[in-house]
Amino acid sequence: SENPRMDVLCLGNRTRNLIRVSNNLAITSHTQTTSCYIYKPYMSPILLNIFNESITRLRTGEPQSSAALDQVWKKIQPHYTFVVPVDKVVVQRESYSDIEQQIVNYQT
Repeated sequence: SENPRMDVLCLGNRTRNLIRVSNNLAITSHTQTTSCYIYKPYMSPILLNIFNESITRLRTGEPQSSAALDQVWKKIQPHYTFVVPVDKVVVQRESYSDIEQQIVNYQT
């Protein structure tokens, strides 16, 4: 979007804390699932830092429940505008979750 107030559009997500801003979009400060997202170019170094932090924390043995990428990136969400579609447009396929240590299906 050309909207300068939107930093990251999370197309695939599991989200809480929504504030609806239009018929189609809502802002969130608590989204999981890094499966499908679009971001503004200036977010690249910020997201890369978060990705690297997750890797470092996982390598040092921190539990996946707190160090996985889709958990770590929650800490930047209150500081940037993360937007999600009001209606689901992308669904993560059934797959193995490191956090859950089993096959999960988030399509519900």
